[in-house]
Amino acid sequence: MTRADIEPLATALESSAALSPETATAVLDVIRPFIPAKDRWPADRMPVIQSSDEAIHLVDLALPNWSISLKGRTNDADGHWTCTLRRSDTLDDDLLIGIGRGPSLSHAILAAMVRVAALRSPGMTTD
Repeated sequence: MTRADIEPLATALESSAALSPETATAVLDVIRPFIPAKDRWPADRMPVIQSSDEAIHLVDLALPNWSISLKGRTNDADGHWTCTLRRSDTLDDDLLIGIGRGPSLSHAILAAMVRVAALRSPGMTTD
C-alpha cells in the first residue's frame, strides 16, 4: 500500500458528512496495526467511530501519549474542524504530524489518524 492509496481515504473522510460502513472498515484496516492486540477494535463497534468520543478513544489506543489539537467553528453550516496529531506539543521538529479536516469533529480526527498511520507504516512507500 502506498501513501497515494491512503490519501483518497483521508479525503473521503474530510468531504463526507456520514461515515459509510465501507469507509469505517477501511479506516480501521489502516489504523488496526497500531492498536495493541489486547485492545483491538471489535467489528461490531465499527459504526460508533462516527462519534468524536470514540475517534478520540482510537487515538488513545493507537497513538498513546500523542498530542491532539482540535480547532473548529461550530457556527458554520456543516462545522469546520481541524485536528492535528503529533508526538509532542512542545517540540517543533516532529517528523510525524497528521492533519485532518472535516465537517464533523470525528471525521477530522479519523483523517488525521489515517495520515499518521500512512507515515508510520513500515511497508508504506511514497509511490
